[in-house]
Parts: sequence; structure tokens; C-alpha cells
Amino acid sequence: YDIFFNSEGFKQYSQEIGVDLRAKYLTNIVKFMRPDMFAKGKLPDAGMDSWQQGCPGSTGFTTGKLLHDPRYMRRFVDHMQRIPFMIYGSDGAYYEGPGYTCLQLNPMMKMRNLNGYSDPKSFAPPEGEERVENWWYPQGHYETFHRKAYTIQRELALPHGKAVVYNDAGGSFPSASYIQQTRKPRSFNVMKHGLKHVVLGDGVGEDQIQTHLLFGLDSKHGHSDTMSLQIFAKGHYLMDDISYPKHRMRGAYGGIMLHNSGLIDGRGHARGPVGDGKPHYYEPRLNGLAAVRINGENMYVGNSDVFERTAVNVTVDPKRSYVVDLFRMNGGRKWREYMLLG
Repeated sequence: YDIFFNSEGFKQYSQEIGVDLRAKYLTNIVKFMRPDMFAKGKLPDAGMDSWQQGCPGSTGFTTGKLLHDPRYMRRFVDHMQRIPFMIYGSDGAYYEGPGYTCLQLNPMMKMRNLNGYSDPKSFAPPEGEERVENWWYPQGHYETFHRKAYTIQRELALPHGKAVVYNDAGGSFPSASYIQQTRKPRSFNVMKHGLKHVVLGDGVGEDQIQTHLLFGLDSKHGHSDTMSLQIFAKGHYLMDDISYPKHRMRGAYGGIMLHNSGLIDGRGHARGPVGDGKPHYYEPRLNGLAAVRINGENMYVGNSDVFERTAVNVTVDPKRSYVVDLFRMNGGRKWREYMLLG
């Protein structure tokens, strides 16, 4: 507390951005401070690399400004420039969900605040590093990345404009508001191989229907939702995902039992890349008909060699649509179960 609020940079930074930081950070940042972040002689990185997230990087930037310590800014820029290559798929998707997508993108945009930054003359950079002189936010590649990362969430958005729910961050997650939009005039078919998420969509206005089928990815904020099916029609969810409960049932809510998927002998799915499903068939181009088949034969290695789901969206006329769901599985010694939450 003393190190933080007695810093010479505190008042200067408050004036620079026109915000009463004493009131703001007394209730926010200080509440979440870790003592080891301010250990003497140690650059506190808040576990940036192990987190593979932008949240600690953003905190490092602000802390550096408040403490007049260039090490934080240098660490922040280095980390945020590597984030896109560490945790984002080729289609611009961040696997932890739409809300956490924004928690990564917003700190990247914050790098613009360092435009023109130079290390103080009195600062000696760490061994093997050069001084920073007139640093500028990298254009081109990063701008393209930002557009792709925001666009994918809008492509997957539900008809009412809110973010689709998956993993630990659904449309109710505060940061997801950055990617929300006005109501979609029409729904389309979308396949995202990097995120492992497919949407069968059709219809206009209040008659839109979307069928979402998830076939990966595991992550730190991930749920056991491979092969989980969601249906949104007539303005609301018919089959949905519970999303991000922050209470003692959180672990259970992230398990396979609370997703619209299948279960063999009461055991959860294989986690990590080995448990990802693989698209065997995807046909979005037929008039009034779209279909996808996902094979998850590695979901229960040694216990099942058939674990696949086929979803078909059928549009009868502009007002009427229905979904065909074919789930095939074998194996198991006791039972095979099908979960449905609606």
C-alpha cells in the first residue's frame, strides 16, 4: 500500500489521464494485489507467461506508470506482442470464451498508450536488452489480428446480438459487451476449425434458428463440452450452456453432466487435444438444409470406438424449421447416457 500510494508517479499519472486513481485503485487494484508483486529487486510479472493471458499484462502496465518503473512497461509490451502467437487460433479465436477474448484484446489496444515511450535516461536495461527509444505501437499485422479476433465472435453471435455461450465466459460476462451487436437480420452457416465450433443457421428476424455444435477445445477456463449441442430459435435458447457460475458448484457446471453431450459409464471425456472432435462431413450449401458430422472416437480411448454426432438444420418454410440430432456411441460396461438441458 505504501509503495503504491507514495509513488511520485501516482499523482502525475492521475493528472495525465484525468481520473482520480486514488479512489479507483483503492477499491480495485489494491484489493487484488499480491505481496510478491512488489518484492525488492524482482520484476513482478504476475505469472504472465504461465497465465497466457492479457489480464496480468494490463495490470503490469498500470503499475509501471504508477511506480515510475520502466521494467513493467517493457515487460507488458513484450508479453502482449507475443500473446497472439501463444493462445489464438488461425481463425482469430481465443479458446476461453467471448468474455475472456475481450480481456486479451483490450490490453493489446492499451499498448497504444505507450506510443512515443522512451526509457528514462537514468534507467539501465537488463543485461542483453537494448534501451527503448520512441517506441510505437506495431501497425499492420496487429490491426489485422484485432479485426479477425473481434469478427469471429460477431460471426458466432446469437440472433439477438449477444455472444454465444461456451466455456467459462458466456454472453453475460461483462467484457463480452464489447463484442455484442444489434440484432442480426439473418443467420448463416459458420465453421471455425481453429475454435472447433460450427453453426448451422437460417432464417430472418424473429424466425432465425441456430444450431451450435462444439468439438473442442480444452483450456484453463474450459468446460467438458466436446460434442455439446446448443439450439437457439424464436428469440431464446431451447438447449443452452450454463456458462460461468462463480460459486461452489462451478466445477460441476463445467463438467460433461451439465452439457448437451454424451456420457459412457459415468466417466468424463478425455481432456486436452486428444479429446477434440474431428469434422467428417460439413454441407452448408443446400437450399433449406445444412448438416455437419463430428467424430469423437478419442473421447473414450479403449472404452469406445464410436462416438459421433450428426446435426441437420431443416428449413421447411420461412416460419418453420427443425433440427435432426443423431448421436451414435458404443462401448461401456454399464450404461451410455445422453444429456439434454433445455
